[in-house]
Amino acid sequence: MVEAEEYRTGEEYLFREQTKFERRIIQGDEIMLPDALRGREVFIYRNLMRVWFAKLAAQARYDEPKIKKLRKDWLVYMEMLRRSSTSAFLSRESGDEAQRERYGREAHEQKMRTVAIEDAFAEAIGPEAVERLREIREKKYDSFSASGELAPDGYRYWGFSVPGIPEQPVPRLKS
Repeated sequence: MVEAEEYRTGEEYLFREQTKFERRIIQGDEIMLPDALRGREVFIYRNLMRVWFAKLAAQARYDEPKIKKLRKDWLVYMEMLRRSSTSAFLSRESGDEAQRERYGREAHEQKMRTVAIEDAFAEAIGPEAVERLREIREKKYDSFSASGELAPDGYRYWGFSVPGIPEQPVPRLKS
């Protein structure tokens, strides 16, 4: 049991799982999988969480219990991101009301776990990280391309993409 835990919190295992996760993000966007991670979640993962994880891991490299906890949280974060996207898709697609509600609850619980981990990482990094995360979460959904690019202020994305053609931001209409 202890050996399995050591393996799952080891650097090689983590690297392999992170590589698989990032490959899924890229492939999901390229072939437009209906349950692929998109938009804000991809932006937060690539531009905030991945950077914060690397920084926190470097700070904890000589503190074995702390690095194990950090790696475990990172693995849980990636898994919950993937699962919440799939559960949300299954909730929208289910013809059975009970299953739709079950998948919806699962997606919500999984999303709350990702938010808690994001909050904890931001808090560990410092006030600027907490503020940056808050700013990103407050942005409208169309501020992000499907592949996780952030539109410049005053611009937005259409919300769909054509495989092989990069999305281009367009001016946001004044309301």
